[in-house]
Amino acid sequence: MASATLRAVVAGAFAASLVLQGAKGQAAAIIYAQEQGSDVVFFGSGSLDLTELGFLQAMPFWYNYFSTNPGDSEFQVGLVPGNTANLYACLTPDCIRGPASFGETSFVNKFPDFGFGDTFGFWDFEGFRGLVVPDQYISGSELVGISVYLNRTFADMGIRRGIYPYRWGSGDTAGSIVFTTETPAPLPLLGAASALAWSRRLRRRSRSALAARKAECLPIRKR
Repeated sequence: MASATLRAVVAGAFAASLVLQGAKGQAAAIIYAQEQGSDVVFFGSGSLDLTELGFLQAMPFWYNYFSTNPGDSEFQVGLVPGNTANLYACLTPDCIRGPASFGETSFVNKFPDFGFGDTFGFWDFEGFRGLVVPDQYISGSELVGISVYLNRTFADMGIRRGIYPYRWGSGDTAGSIVFTTETPAPLPLLGAASALAWSRRLRRRSRSALAARKAECLPIRKR
């Protein structure tokens, strides 16, 4: 991944973490999509409350992807090509409330070329909605992840610009995950120290991931 793209990813995660400082007491996650040169970058941060969702199944090999197909729509971040992940789903109909779509419905299954950090996100299979989280994830704990789509644009991924929030639960067990193309607006710097720590953690992860990638000597697959 180009250093300019990496710097943009870290800066974006810093901005997103500032926004999430205002959500204390209520789990919230953001997955932010951004065009960087000839690539599209997704970065996510925050936490997810699983209290009012039910464990569906463990996936020993999970390959995150992006899709706007009405029968199988997903937005996620995390490791590529795959890792162990757990799926959680609604215990009651329509428990995850949110838009019917976040993109053009004629576009399906775009796989990232590169990713690292925590694997997490949202999925909707024919109206049956749920979340993807890392194996052994503890509800409410911090998540940070990245996915990079090389030689892609919003147009050829079917991404509609905007803010798409998905919410579930209420009170102390409320949670949300947002897919957005809008740059998160920073809050007053009350939580800046915590946000900076997140940024440094992400930078360390990115360096480790890039070093591991080089050590593997594996070409990045282009689709």
